[in-house]
Amino acid sequence: MIKIDKGHRVASSASFQCKNISIGKNCVIHERATFLGDSISIGDNVWVGQDAVLDGTGGLEIGDNVTIGIRCSVFTHAGTRGFMLKKAAVVIKDCAWLMSNATVNPGVTVGRDSRVYNAAVVVENVPDATAVAGVPARAVGKIPAGERMSAFLKKQARK
Repeated sequence: MIKIDKGHRVASSASFQCKNISIGKNCVIHERATFLGDSISIGDNVWVGQDAVLDGTGGLEIGDNVTIGIRCSVFTHAGTRGFMLKKAAVVIKDCAWLMSNATVNPGVTVGRDSRVYNAAVVVENVPDATAVAGVPARAVGKIPAGERMSAFLKKQARK
């Protein structure tokens, strides 16, 4: 079942091969984004870039105001039919930003206001408001309070 809320923009070349997917309000899904597996839940105001692959085999939950860059991959399983090495849910919390070519592996939580820099491979949980980079991804700094997406959105709401 596919449930898409109002105000969305979905490219005609996006591929939905997921059994159950829910997409919130005002989301943008770009060309050739692929959604696979059993269960994907996407919050409001989410941006998914070109050629992204989002796997919901083990369950994928994406919060509000998340950016998933071009060619990002989020995997909730490792293996093939009949030979499953790992199957575990991934959670990407509100206001997180996965930059282009980032990869998130099964069982990981990406914290609120966190940033996963270009081409990083995330194999462990990313704490809230933390920037990670590298292969495997390691913390390279904290996101200052004034530079967090949640703080920006709070300011916008007051206007």
